[in-house]
Parts: sequence; structure tokens; C-alpha cells
Amino acid sequence: MVATVLLIAVVPGIESKIALLTILLFFHNCFASLQDVAVDGLAVDILSPEEFGRINGFMFGAKRFGTMVGGAGIGYFMGKYASIGITEGLLLTVPMLLLIMCLPAFIRERPGEKLFPWTEGDAVIKPSDEEKIPKNIKADNEAAPLLAAEWDMGNHNAKSLSVDIGLLIALDLFLLLTIADFAGGIWCHVLTVIAGIAYFGLLRNSTFGLQAFDLAPVKSDIVKALSLRAPLVGIILAMLTYFWEFLIPVLNVLFIQNLGWTDTEYVAVTGGWAVTAGIAGTILGGIIADKFGARRIASLFAVLTGLSIFTIALAEPLWENRKVMWWLIVIYPFFGAAMGISLISLFMNVTWPKVGATQFTLYMAMLNFGALFGLKMAGYFEANFDYTTTIMIGGTCQLLIAFVLPFIDPGQTRRELGNDF
Repeated sequence: MVATVLLIAVVPGIESKIALLTILLFFHNCFASLQDVAVDGLAVDILSPEEFGRINGFMFGAKRFGTMVGGAGIGYFMGKYASIGITEGLLLTVPMLLLIMCLPAFIRERPGEKLFPWTEGDAVIKPSDEEKIPKNIKADNEAAPLLAAEWDMGNHNAKSLSVDIGLLIALDLFLLLTIADFAGGIWCHVLTVIAGIAYFGLLRNSTFGLQAFDLAPVKSDIVKALSLRAPLVGIILAMLTYFWEFLIPVLNVLFIQNLGWTDTEYVAVTGGWAVTAGIAGTILGGIIADKFGARRIASLFAVLTGLSIFTIALAEPLWENRKVMWWLIVIYPFFGAAMGISLISLFMNVTWPKVGATQFTLYMAMLNFGALFGLKMAGYFEANFDYTTTIMIGGTCQLLIAFVLPFIDPGQTRRELGNDF
């Protein structure tokens, strides 16, 4: 990330070199995502379930606070000192990135672990003991020559194919949501077909569908984890968690264009007090999730978030009252943040430490996917429904989370698969 920031800062006229800027930002986000994955995996590995809520609350609360202070701080320096432009503002972030890079280098994950390859201690290597599943493999496949087995496409059934095709449909939908605007829908479908050919060609008799129904010779650890009900329900919950964010652009239009708020007034509330409320909700939600249980607290705040959004819709006669609306647009981020951090704590509970980084990253990806899908739907809702109905749809999505939560058992993963690293 330091390298990409420096390149963006020092390349002359980077703002006019759209292709180069896009490539640099792409790699910068890739590196940032890898760092995020590593931190999440580390948390799943070394924290006990009793700590998930509290630690997540402080982690994500600090993330929100850092985003707010970092953006405001650099903005302050750029506004106060005429000599500081975008290039200098970017360079101000480099020391912070270097500090973040150096900090983990001096922290041991476990007692006696090596800090560096040349220091004393033991290297911690995850053992690989993937489960062999010969019971459902036909005898003729077991006796087949090695070369033939390598090109064996497996014994698919309707259920296994539904899983594999479902994954490709999900990929196609993701591409349509992300790159269709500039690449075109047809190219999204072409990429999906190519990915499907590569998927079946490379995995052959070990596709995720075959593994899920014990029809493959080897079952990977991530499939073992996702074969349980709790982790699967977690994926549904993750997609629902931030779907309500389609309300953000809708409320922007409502308040600024229809209710007469200025940009400055609206941003002062949503970017100031509402963010502060979100930080408070994140920290408080994490603490009480540890005390009373993540699922219970997530259910409570899902209902409260839904009701607070419903209140905005039902308070239409009071929309012109700025004091009332100020409170309403500050309260629902507080409840939403508390619900979100409780669900993240729940996702850590249903994550198997052996594949902690992979599985938890899947949940984080589904959180972002749900938010992206919601934002893409904002235009549709705004064009086909009035503001009151659109806001009530957002509230209903939050209440739906409370109805899904009873179907997830937070302790199932570690109870059935163990707590091994």
C-alpha cells in the first residue's frame, strides 16, 4: 500500500491518466483487502469466543473513528496550509501505513513463536489433514488408474450440480453489479462461462458441490465448515446485514432536494453526529454481546434498527421538523452499528479456526456484497416507490434478520469440528 500511495503521489498529472490511476487503485485495494483478511484471520485464531464481541466492538469502533479522524485531519491540514495539496495529503498517510506495517512485526501470536526467521522460537505451521471420504465413491472409481482418476469428472447428482451452478450464478450476479456499467452485460456472462469451464476443468471430481455431498475423494476444510447449517445461515445473514444501505442515497435526495436541507447541514449530521453514534453503538454492542450473547443482542438491535427506520417513514407529517429528523437520523445508525457488530461477533463464533481467514473473509465479502446490491437497488426503489414505502422496505429488511437468527447455532462449528488452529 505504501508503494501504491507513493506512485499515485509522485506520478505527474496522475489525475489525467485514468487507466494508470485505476490500475494503481485496484492494486492498492487488493493489498488493503489482504491486510484486512490477515487481521480478521488473526482475530479468529487467537481470540476466545467470550472475547469476540468486546474485541470486535473496539476494533470496528476504532476503524470508524480512525476513518473519521484521518479524513478530517488531512482535510484540516489541506485547508489550513495552502502548500499542502492532494500529493502532500497522500504523503501524510505514508508514515501511518509504515507504522501499521511495523506494529505486527513485534507482536507474537503465541508464546514461543518466532518473530523473524532468524530469531529464536518455533515456527507455527498449520497441519493439513484433509478428510478422506471413500464411503460414497463408487468401487470402479477407487480402482481406476491414476491417470484416469485425474481426469475423472466425478459422479454429479442434482444436488451437487445445484451447488456448483449456484456458485456460478452468484459470480455472474457479482460481475453484473460491479463491472457491467462499463464492460457490458454480455462480457459479464462471457467471463462467467469462462470461469465455469475453468472451474469444472481444474477441479474436475473435487468441485465444491461434490465435496458438499461427500462425492469427492477429498473434502477441503472450508467445505467441511460450510457443510454445517450455522455457517451457511451466517452467509444469508451477512448478505442481509447491510442491504438497508440503499436508504443512504434515497435519504440524501429526500433531505437535500425535498426537505430543503443544505449539503452542509445534512453532512454535519450524517458525517458527524451519526458517525459518532455509530462508533458508540459499535463499542456498546460488542460489550453487551459478550455479556448476553451475540445472537440475542443481534436480534434485539435488528428489531430496534427496523423500528427506528419504520419511525422515519411513519413520521412523514414531522419531516419538516428538523429537531425530530435530527434525532431520527442519528438514532438508527446507533442501533444499526450495534446490530452489525453483534452479527460480526456471531460470524466469528461460527467460523472454524482452521480456516479462520478464509471463512470469516467470506462473511465480510457477503456483507459488502449485500451493501453493494442494496445500493444498486436504490435507483429502482426510488423510481418505483414513494419515499415512505422505500424507507419501510429498508426497515422490513432489518426485521427479517431477527427472523433468520433463531436458525443459527453459534456453537455448532466448534462443537462438531473442534477448536483446532
